[in-house]
Amino acid sequence: MVVADIDGSATIACTAQITAEAGHALALAMDIADAQAVAALFQTAERHFGEVDCGEQRELCI
Repeated sequence: MVVADIDGSATIACTAQITAEAGHALALAMDIADAQAVAALFQTAERHFGEVDCGEQRELCI
């Protein structure tokens, strides 16, 4: 799972909670209104996890 938000500390806290509950997550501080940042997010997710499956969580599809 990729956790992305403009608030970097919020992404770290959320990622820590996911990891604590036996999940695996990557925290990325970014502005989802920035198209280049979103493209970079997908590239980073693919490098980190391999194939990206899409599911919706709030405003962002990862």
